[in-house]
Amino acid sequence: MKRFILPIFTGGFLVMFSLVIMVLQTMGAGEEDGYVGSETCSLCHRDIAERWQETPHANYVREATPESVVGDFTQATRKVVSHPWS
Repeated sequence: MKRFILPIFTGGFLVMFSLVIMVLQTMGAGEEDGYVGSETCSLCHRDIAERWQETPHANYVREATPESVVGDFTQATRKVVSHPWS
């Protein structure tokens, strides 16, 4: 029994070490170039990307353009409110 403990411990350590390295590499993926974009993510995660496109959150995070902003703001007015702490 004792002769199996070292190989099992060593094997377990190597597996855990490999997993930690893989996770650390994944966490840093794309950091050199910044955000890689949803298009890049959807190459591997197409089903998740398609479901996400149907959520309200997908509309909240898109770039504000004349096509993406819904509403008529031509008659908008602004009211400045002063707070005692500002």
